[in-house]
Amino acid sequence: MSEIKVKKIHWKNGGIKREVWYFGSSIYRENAPAVIEYYENSITKTEEWYEIPGKLHRKDGPAIIKYYETGIKKEEYWYREGEKDREDGPAGIQYNKDGHKMGERWYKNGQLHREDGPAEIRYGYNGKIVYEAWAKNGRTHREDGPAIINYWMNGLKSAEIWVYKNKIHRTDGPAVIEYDLYGDIELEEYYVNNIKITKEEFLKYNMINNLLNKVHGKKKITL
Repeated sequence: MSEIKVKKIHWKNGGIKREVWYFGSSIYRENAPAVIEYYENSITKTEEWYEIPGKLHRKDGPAIIKYYETGIKKEEYWYREGEKDREDGPAGIQYNKDGHKMGERWYKNGQLHREDGPAEIRYGYNGKIVYEAWAKNGRTHREDGPAIINYWMNGLKSAEIWVYKNKIHRTDGPAVIEYDLYGDIELEEYYVNNIKITKEEFLKYNMINNLLNKVHGKKKITL
């Protein structure tokens, strides 16, 4: 019967550099990290949980935790059965050297995905949101608004981009809007199915589609 074994690699100064727990030939350890890496000063660098043999998995917390050399947490990643996944929050979180949150990413079954909000959020040094992106099943996508929003450090929007199933696309207005620091529009661009068109072409496209919709139902022309 297989036994739990530990393999260690050491720094030249004698300190432990890496520890790995095995069950047979698979990395595995129950209720504790199965892989631990250390800085040369013996501060923990990385912890990885393999509560399923050979697969990153942890039932009650992040399966990967990375630290700065000061010991402050750097990154956290939740895994279920070898894939990034978390039901009640972001599956990836990044922190700066002061311990402040810098980014969050939601995953489901290994794909960037969130149902009720942006799947990726980035924060500035002041804690304010500077970037949001919506995604479903690994694709940038949003049906009820811009899928990508950038913000100035003062909290006002700097850009909005409408994306539908990974394509820049909008049928009721410009798909790309850029703003200045005061919130005034500086640029508007129109896209249909990832093809950039002029405002005149956009208005003509919508006029024809509205006519087809009245005559034939929801039939639409495509570019």
